Amino acid sequence: MRIRVRRILQLFLMPLVFTGCHDNLFLEKDGGVGDITFRVTTAQMKATAQSGVTTRATRTVAGHAVYLSKVSASDINLHRATDASLTTRGEMVTDDNFYDSFHVLGYAFASDGDTQPKLFLNDDIKKDNNWTATELWPDAGSYDHTQFFALAPYDSQVTDLKTQTDGSMPSFTYTVPKTISEQHDLLAAVQTVGANRVEGSAVDMKFYHLLTAVDVVLGQMPDGVTVKSVSISGVTDKGTFANSAWTPSTTTGTFSATGLDVDAANNQNVSLLSGKGTYLMMIPQTVPDGAKLSVNVDVAESNKTSNYTLSTSIAGDKWQMGHTYTYTISTSAVGKGYILTVSPENSELGGTGGTTAVGMYSYSYYKGSDKDERNSVDLYAEFQE
Repeated sequence: MRIRVRRILQLFLMPLVFTGCHDNLFLEKDGGVGDITFRVTTAQMKATAQSGVTTRATRTVAGHAVYLSKVSASDINLHRATDASLTTRGEMVTDDNFYDSFHVLGYAFASDGDTQPKLFLNDDIKKDNNWTATELWPDAGSYDHTQFFALAPYDSQVTDLKTQTDGSMPSFTYTVPKTISEQHDLLAAVQTVGANRVEGSAVDMKFYHLLTAVDVVLGQMPDGVTVKSVSISGVTDKGTFANSAWTPSTTTGTFSATGLDVDAANNQNVSLLSGKGTYLMMIPQTVPDGAKLSVNVDVAESNKTSNYTLSTSIAGDKWQMGHTYTYTISTSAVGKGYILTVSPENSELGGTGGTTAVGMYSYSYYKGSDKDERNSVDLYAEFQE
């Protein structure tokens, strides 16, 4: 029997397959005859960067300009802080820490062209029950193929879950929790199984990441700077998922990590948001106008401590589904370089000696999101014969 995978399956998988997956399997043995048992794996998120895009913060710190750069996590030697205050953020789910349960819908199609399949499974599947459903497979000969849709976790942040009478992928609305520690890595899976399946074999469910993981990392900072808090504001906090794509709402929110007290100079490449491998879990979106990233710092200078908030725009950034985005806050800009100009370029005195005026100018610059900024820097010249 030839089984044609329904078009909705293709639509679901195309925007989600970003990279390779782990091969570790939770289930070591298949279920009994008639039992619907699942085997669970997860895909990896893809680290994404907008190379060289840098913006400058609204303030200086101890006389230093501060830049926000968008980089890939794979481009830096990122390490995670061991401070407990940095470990209570939304955690990225892998094979090793998958949820204790997921919700699944199962449809039985009488034929390849069936537009009114039977919903035979609408259940929470639990790890402590060996990922086995409470319902059994439909009677043999009663269906041509089945199709499963799964979502994890299925909690109060997921609302308006709507099944489709034609057996296509359900839709739902998701709201990002305001408290970062309550944010979850939302995953989904889809699988089609033919009527000629092997009795007792498990259904392979490979879960893909539906949200965007966002991180903020410390770069080079001067001595005497203590990071107190980090916030991302003005970003979309709610969206509807249907037909394999997100439709962001018009509502926005602010997400903050407070009480950090991180010594910036001694914690280069430390994640301020993620602690031990965790992230802000955001709705995929083109970041709205007015959105910004802010870092609040204490600066010890001249026998006193001053408090500043460094802010920069992140409007227009494209947060794709299943990708991670890392922002670095640093006094060293991505794409930074130096320019030295000499005028006139050639000035020969000839063999009789003498003097001539030469103009020399030096600048530092960085490649910004919409312009290249130049700043004068001190020039040191030395005569050599």
